[in-house]
Amino acid sequence: MKNSGKLSVSNLIIEKDSISFISEDMTRSLSFSEVNYIRVKEGNSVGKGALIGGGTMLLFSLASLPRDHGDLNQESKSEVLSLTLFSVCGAGIGALVGLAFPKERSYYIHIQE
Repeated sequence: MKNSGKLSVSNLIIEKDSISFISEDMTRSLSFSEVNYIRVKEGNSVGKGALIGGGTMLLFSLASLPRDHGDLNQESKSEVLSLTLFSVCGAGIGALVGLAFPKERSYYIHIQE
């Protein structure tokens, strides 16, 4: 709403010249001239958080590996396991952080007179 700031609603219906919705258990209607834009929540950032967390932990894990790699032995197998474990843990932590960041899309109302 132009004068009141943010208004959280549910069951939004866009009609020819107005917007109807439920707010505080009451059905209300506003004309387009009373609305600047509509912001719609479209999920969260779990995937992006998992990629950032997993990638970051993989890079840190790779940087911490010893530089002298000989033949494939038990120690190098445990390094691969550690890399995988740290990357998966980083992805999990990143996914949890991503839950806190909702994805939103704004739709601006332009009235042509």
